[in-house]
Amino acid sequence: MESERFSNDQVDRVLGHLFSGLAVFHAGICEWLIEVDRGQRFLADGSPDLVQWVSARFGVRHSTAGQLVRVARRLQDLPVMRSRFAEGVLSLDQTDAISRMATAETEEGLVDECLGLSTAALDRAARRANPPSPDDVRSVWERRHLGLQWNLDQSELTFGGSLPGAEGRLFESAVRDRADRIPENPESGMFDPYPARLADSLVELAATSGDQTAPRRRSPCSPI
Repeated sequence: MESERFSNDQVDRVLGHLFSGLAVFHAGICEWLIEVDRGQRFLADGSPDLVQWVSARFGVRHSTAGQLVRVARRLQDLPVMRSRFAEGVLSLDQTDAISRMATAETEEGLVDECLGLSTAALDRAARRANPPSPDDVRSVWERRHLGLQWNLDQSELTFGGSLPGAEGRLFESAVRDRADRIPENPESGMFDPYPARLADSLVELAATSGDQTAPRRRSPCSPI
């Protein structure tokens, strides 16, 4: 395709139609995910939750699968947004951000108000609309922990814990991004199950980091 053959207006129109069509496709996916979620159909494939099932079954990043599932679940209570999304008026990212702020009573006016805003502005507005209280922030920080437990012959380590939101997102992003880059298993020619790739990615991160001079993170509730 020779770009010189098309004017800027033509390019804008074509891309506008394509992105609108992409929103329609995303809305269609969300409609089917609502059906899958209602019937818990992912359990038949041995998947513990819908997000993991979408990621593994259709080869999309876990973050993409998570966004689609979150939007699908919110839209069940937001008929106006559901319709505008299906018409291609709202993109997936716009729907994601606005649905975090909307209720069935406010969604119509909120959609009209937010349509001209950038996705960055929408994300900021959604965070402001759902702020944690200082007590919640302190409580989550104080509950942070990591438990490590070896079996008797030390052939297997079991662990689990919890992190505050910002640290949790940092941890999740690092682990999932690396897991998404792990190639197929050379022995089977197929991708290992996603939980196994998450475990492998965590080990890779531990093996390639470990700066002992980094300053200890300060509690968000402690004075400077």
